Amino acid sequence: AREWFWMQELLYVAFECCYPEPDGEQLFLAHCASCHSVDMKRDLTGPALANTRVNWSEFPREELYTFIRNSQGLIANEDAVSQTYAADLYQKWGSVMTPYPEFSNHEIRAILDFIDQKAK
Repeated sequence: AREWFWMQELLYVAFECCYPEPDGEQLFLAHCASCHSVDMKRDLTGPALANTRVNWSEFPREELYTFIRNSQGLIANEDAVSQTYAADLYQKWGSVMTPYPEFSNHEIRAILDFIDQKAK
């Protein structure tokens, strides 16, 4: 899984000119806004998302991406460095985040960029 993450990153860099920039705002509004506040600062069904990158900064980036794609898969992975943190999030919120296995690294990055921009 780790190798696939980095392969996607390398392919994106190599062919960056060929891929249109995903719209992080549109992706967020279509997939995340039903549970997460658009101002990124208030809790709703899911937690406020301001500081998501900071909160996950001590863990490998691919584990944050894995959590977004399939939170329960990461929680079940005892080899994941962030497994306890992810499990604590699940326990605190008591609901399963909708999985988004179709999101590319590039799309997740665009969503996280949008979150950072809105949280300022």
